[in-house]
Amino acid sequence: MADFLSLALPFIFVFAVSFGALEVSGIMKGNKRVNGLIALVVAFFAIGTEWVLALIMQILPIAAVIFILVFLVGFITKPFETEEGKKRDLTLILVVIILAMLFLTGQGYEMIGDVFPQMGIQMDPTNFMYLAGLMLVALVLYAAYKKNEKFQA
Repeated sequence: MADFLSLALPFIFVFAVSFGALEVSGIMKGNKRVNGLIALVVAFFAIGTEWVLALIMQILPIAAVIFILVFLVGFITKPFETEEGKKRDLTLILVVIILAMLFLTGQGYEMIGDVFPQMGIQMDPTNFMYLAGLMLVALVLYAAYKKNEKFQA
């Protein structure tokens, strides 16, 4: 079973990423069969090389966390979308991000310190909080800049 998963998971991952990249890039202009065939060949080549398999098996847990975070951000921002042609108000999104940051600072500090070494990231949780705080300040400044932009002639 472990041998099957050590081949199947990288195959599915490479196939999905390759197919998605081909679809998004539009190289074959909507020809899904050709895109699927190219992605299938790329996936077979990927699982045929031992060092690529080892690399993918190392990357898969990190990629899974990144995909979960991307879907979480998409899920959170979905209610804040507006109709086409209207500008989005970033105030509510900033409030949600600030509340999430406060929660992580208060409750998740030890959790971050435990999760990072398991993912292979050698980063002190304090540095992560500084980085997240800098990103938050940059986001607030960007929102203020965008707000000010619409008041100028």
